[in-house]
Amino acid sequence: MKKNNFLIASLLLLSSSVLFTSCDKNTSSLDGAGQTLVKILTDGADGLGGAVYAFAPSASDLDLVVTEIRRDAPNSGELNKAITVTLNQDDSVRARYNRAAGKSYIALPDNFYSILTPGVTKVGTTWTVSFAAGEYSKPIKLRVKRSLFSFTNQYAIPLKIQDAGGAIINGDLKETVLGFLAQNKYDGKYRLDFLFYHPAANPGYTGTNIEVELHTTGSNSVKQFVPNFGGYYGPIISGGTLTAFGAQEPAYIIDETTNKVTCVNSFSGAVTFYTTINAAAGYDSRYEPTTKKISLKYGYNYSAGPVFNPATTREWTNVLTYIGPR
Repeated sequence: MKKNNFLIASLLLLSSSVLFTSCDKNTSSLDGAGQTLVKILTDGADGLGGAVYAFAPSASDLDLVVTEIRRDAPNSGELNKAITVTLNQDDSVRARYNRAAGKSYIALPDNFYSILTPGVTKVGTTWTVSFAAGEYSKPIKLRVKRSLFSFTNQYAIPLKIQDAGGAIINGDLKETVLGFLAQNKYDGKYRLDFLFYHPAANPGYTGTNIEVELHTTGSNSVKQFVPNFGGYYGPIISGGTLTAFGAQEPAYIIDETTNKVTCVNSFSGAVTFYTTINAAAGYDSRYEPTTKKISLKYGYNYSAGPVFNPATTREWTNVLTYIGPR
């Protein structure tokens, strides 16, 4: 069974935009009508109000500017007023973002970081941002303790402006979700060039290319995310159209001694199980450390051996070429 993934992704984006722009008291999505507007700006925002900060595990700490609180004043008189803005580390924002973006963020523990920005403090779940007279921007700089992160959990700080200190909250830029995760060396953006065989849907064994992301799931494993589809998929060609099967989420496990690659279906409750073709069966599924290229062939419904059976087999031949970090 196939999904119409482009439709799903479009509906997801539409619903998430509704979730993240609901109006609060003292909130405006207009131009402020001559009043000071307070907003959250996050570099690399993903369109759903979130951004991710990924790094390799290390014994050394890492300093990151993760977001910015800004006030847009209509004149110098308003700018020269000192104000205090209050933000709440709102867990409901994280939960909504997880649903909208397909993430599994958990709350980032307080001991995993410290705040470096002068005039910014945190007590419990309340962040206080103090603007001095003439100050219009407060970049939030954190010192992240990378030694505390593992590959198994992904963390987030969800922030929502609660009080603008007499100014107006910008209703379109009042929330953000800041994701933090450890990445292995295989993580990143890739160009996927693939061929796909299906006896009915694509007997010509044709394919195309598409950009994908490999997301860290362990020290030597990654899961394939397709931005165009908004989720974890293995793209296929069906009737000449780019789409994907439901209930299939390819994940790659790399043997760090031999660089051999194994593909598994990581979908929860999967009933389809992959066989990876290795050198003995006619294809060397492998990772190339110097180029960060992954080549592999895998599928299911093989005859014993495994032997490709044109009547039953479904098979992918993939080459993933590293583009850069995500």
